[in-house]
Amino acid sequence: MPFRLITEELPEQKSIKKQPARYALPFIIFIPLLFISYPISLYFFLRCSASQFLRGNFSTSLTCAKLSSRLSQLAPQVSPYLVVSRQLSETLVLANQFATGALSYLQSPNTTNLSFSLSRLSDSLAFLQAGLQPLPRLAPLLLRVNTARALAQKISPLVSSLPELISVNGKSTILVLLQDSTELRPTGGFLSHIALLTLDSGRLINVQIYDTASTDSQLRGQVSPPADLSRVIGESSWFLRDSNWDPDFPSSAARAIWFVNKELSLSPDRVVSLNLETLVELLSATGPLRLPELNLTVTKQSFYSQYLARPDFLSLFYQRLFDRLRALNSTQLFQVLGVIINSLESRQAFITSTVWDGQVAPPACRSTLPCLNNYFYAVSSNVGVNKTNLSIRTTAQLAVQLAPTRADFSYQADFTHTSSQTNWPSGRYKNYLRLYLPPQSQPDAVLVNGQPASVYYVTAEHGLVVLGVLIDIPPASTAKLSVRWHQPLILSSRFRYQLDIPNQPGQLPYPITVTVTYPKGWFATTATTPTLASAGQLQYNQPLSRPLRFDIDFAQGVLNGN
Repeated sequence: MPFRLITEELPEQKSIKKQPARYALPFIIFIPLLFISYPISLYFFLRCSASQFLRGNFSTSLTCAKLSSRLSQLAPQVSPYLVVSRQLSETLVLANQFATGALSYLQSPNTTNLSFSLSRLSDSLAFLQAGLQPLPRLAPLLLRVNTARALAQKISPLVSSLPELISVNGKSTILVLLQDSTELRPTGGFLSHIALLTLDSGRLINVQIYDTASTDSQLRGQVSPPADLSRVIGESSWFLRDSNWDPDFPSSAARAIWFVNKELSLSPDRVVSLNLETLVELLSATGPLRLPELNLTVTKQSFYSQYLARPDFLSLFYQRLFDRLRALNSTQLFQVLGVIINSLESRQAFITSTVWDGQVAPPACRSTLPCLNNYFYAVSSNVGVNKTNLSIRTTAQLAVQLAPTRADFSYQADFTHTSSQTNWPSGRYKNYLRLYLPPQSQPDAVLVNGQPASVYYVTAEHGLVVLGVLIDIPPASTAKLSVRWHQPLILSSRFRYQLDIPNQPGQLPYPITVTVTYPKGWFATTATTPTLASAGQLQYNQPLSRPLRFDIDFAQGVLNGN
């Protein structure tokens, strides 16, 4: 019996010993596959969400964001990269919810609290930003998050005022200045056309396009133009088409409303400026426009060649474009909103009574230190009655030399006319250039092509010194401008040097070199990384396609013990 018992137990014991070996190999294979597939899957869903969001496919983007969020919760948050992945997933979920809510609101205004949704998104971006800062490998992502957070903060007041902007609770009229940037003017281009949009309870119910040549014929009486406008154009009366002569958009907008009231007996409630480049960019969202009356199909790529061949098609183009904009699907509407927001951020579009109002004014001090606040704005105006600005290439250098009691400035700009055509719509480029300089600036020299300018004008506008000079550039040639001025100073031992350089709407982007020179005994720290740095000098090379901002903190006499 004992022998029998032992022999009966042996098969069971043998089975127990071999059972772990049966599952060991699959288990050994599964664990590495899990570690490999988990980050790949997480990355795939995050990338899917981000790419689909940028394309305006919010439903797909939200699905991918939720899947990445669930995946990120499966693993313990033992790595900062996993923590960031979870936060990024949550941020993408909130971004899709806000975008979907915004599109729904624009298509059919309701009680959706967009401000609360945007606030949650801003908070999530802030947490994501904090998580990314100690991870240098994710620096490109951090840069995008910084940009997204800054944009969210900037559009917050616009979202808050959206019910008023689109007249949710009433009826309003918006005046849109349609500016031709091929003929550059201070706020974006020659004002050849306007649009009057009628909004009622958040819906666009009517669009009317007007040619300013027609509306100006209805002006009764004579309006005296600004002195410099009269000098350089030679007109004795002022009209709607030249109402945007002041680069300060609130001032030009108020003047445009006045002219519209006198010429059309209408009183718009708000003014928006759009230049031709922004409107052409909208074609990437709307697709080609068919103009059967002219047997033309207008695309983003063909627009300028078609326009310069027959400028009379502009009224028809504007009407067809606005008709198309009123019938967009949600994906196209998202693309249009992206173009408009980018135009607002890059100063290619303005809206009165918003943070994007295009005001000419030095910003407030951005430091707790005393500020030396310098503002420099170069404003070109094509007064040659032609379309030459597509052929003009500009380069510029601004040099600032700081001393304890004085700042010296030097500005040089080269304007190259790349076209050799002498007939309209090309021809000579007559540029009335105005430089908006810091208060108390005193001009020292104005040279054109190395010779003293025969005449230039110094006035004051918007609390700034304005220097105006006319530059005449024949086809296939370059004109060189050189201006020097100085400003008396009383500086603290420690101060912030704040230099703001706005870009002009409608102006083609161009490279500008900014050099700041200071005594070698001073100590300088700057948030913007200079292109070149040496003892007593900082140099920055940047394209002027958006407003430039330079913040430099100085301490006098630190290195020499004073």
